[in-house]
Amino acid sequence: MTTDPAITELDDFLARHGLVLAVRPTDTGLDDPDAIDILISDAAGDLRLTVFDEYGDSKTGDPRLLCVLCVREMGELADASGVDAWARAHGLPLSPAARSAYDRNSMVRTTLIDTFGDWPDSVSDLDWQLDAGVAQALRRQARQGR
Repeated sequence: MTTDPAITELDDFLARHGLVLAVRPTDTGLDDPDAIDILISDAAGDLRLTVFDEYGDSKTGDPRLLCVLCVREMGELADASGVDAWARAHGLPLSPAARSAYDRNSMVRTTLIDTFGDWPDSVSDLDWQLDAGVAQALRRQARQGR
């Protein structure tokens, strides 16, 4: 089976940095059923990033899909001009919980980029939303256990 270069890039990134990604119960207080926390661990410790998993990809526990969810959230943070825009992008009311999640995610994003450099942005928004291309291949492989 030929592996897509974008999938290889994800595998290489995770292996090169010794990253372990796992879903953890969210403790943000956000009133959003799609909000989940991903624990990002390496030899130096753990960081927790709240992501929004509208398609249920985290249920597979697949590290590549979890990595894509992290990349997507880091992109949302980079695109947002502040907590108001970030909350609006996620369909959240502006609340103390949203402010707290935004602040923590912003700090974690900075730490992740400072520590590991740019994360692989391997899946286009369109492929992710339409379950096409690389997104479809990742989801299929995650369901089949690779």
